[in-house]
Amino acid sequence: MGRVVYQKGRFKVIKTESDYVVRNIELDESHHSHFHNLEGAKLSIDLIKKRVLPQNVWWRTALKRLLSEEEFEQLEPVDRQKYHNVQGGKGLKYKR
Repeated sequence: MGRVVYQKGRFKVIKTESDYVVRNIELDESHHSHFHNLEGAKLSIDLIKKRVLPQNVWWRTALKRLLSEEEFEQLEPVDRQKYHNVQGGKGLKYKR
């Protein structure tokens, strides 16, 4: 398949011809996910280690493929603060 370029705990990152595959070695072979670069593969492992559930649907799907159902449900969603304009738009003038 390819060669192992990174391993952390129960996760291996394997370099293939076209991408990087993260595999959970404790579960069967269906628990894997594909990434374009090594940084994305490492980030997915770090998110799992920190027990973080990202808001992005693509990342959620990638992490769900790497974990069992019980492990995925234990991830904590991240609440990001929304940007709030302190001025409230007052004092801004627009030319028409």
